[in-house]
Amino acid sequence: MLKCKYVLGICVLQLILILESNSQTSVEEKYFFSGNARIDLFAEQSVIIVSKQNRKEIYSERKSPLLAAGLSFLLPGVGEYYSESYWKSGIFFVAEVTGITFGLIYNQKGVDQTKYYQSIANKEWSVIKYVEWCKENLSGWDVNDRIIAEDLVDEIITSNNVSLPPWQRIDWQKLNAFERAVGGGFSHTLPRYGEQQYFELIGKYQQFRAGWSDFDSTFSGYNKIYDLTVSPKFLSYSKERGKANDLYSVSKRAVNLILLNHLLSSFDAAWSASLFNAQFSTSLRFEQHRDLLGVYELPVMKMKIVF
Repeated sequence: MLKCKYVLGICVLQLILILESNSQTSVEEKYFFSGNARIDLFAEQSVIIVSKQNRKEIYSERKSPLLAAGLSFLLPGVGEYYSESYWKSGIFFVAEVTGITFGLIYNQKGVDQTKYYQSIANKEWSVIKYVEWCKENLSGWDVNDRIIAEDLVDEIITSNNVSLPPWQRIDWQKLNAFERAVGGGFSHTLPRYGEQQYFELIGKYQQFRAGWSDFDSTFSGYNKIYDLTVSPKFLSYSKERGKANDLYSVSKRAVNLILLNHLLSSFDAAWSASLFNAQFSTSLRFEQHRDLLGVYELPVMKMKIVF
């Protein structure tokens, strides 16, 4: 029975000693242990008394949780390194580098794909062809404001100089006014050339299918038949534009993960600094106990944890 008590006391104290670190206390002297429970329990000469001066040196190593959080918010892993949590520092830093790498790679792929599908649009889609088709078939359409539409349709094309790009031969304000006058199947007005929406709408809405080079211009409807009148180039262009959007989506997700990594690293750095500063203030005394087997001493320890 006595032996079991000693073993249990040694095990408990050994666990405490593993966690123990130096701490500030109002007591003039503080006891530190060797780390060997058997020696610390039964050999008083192993106990070391630390002076105030030594304690000042110990407390000068405390870490600032606020500083650690700020460092990791700026660059994940730095706050953990400051708090001497080196393996976590490496994890957050590698995650940051990985996120930035993926973000840059996929953003550049998106840029390259955008340039590619825009080159297709410049070559295969013509706003002149779109306007001419509207002009040829307007008479058979049920439009919102026929008078305005008929007045405008002849004024949209401002130049017959075929050496100029199609988008430079158009009065965009009159084109948009015409599209609003038509209404009905014309659910959108065409943005000016060069805008992101210009390149998106011509490959998204069938209102603009007549501008593609392989569109069957003999088809005169504008809001009834869809799949049968869509050109293969319209469909191909839509797929290429979709690829660019997918690449940009991967890049955006990488950016979101980078931001999340900054936040997680910031919180973790503050926590790591707090753990580094966690002090286990202990006091130890021995009490004599008597039983049938004789007199023995048991350690009585008080412990205080301060973050």
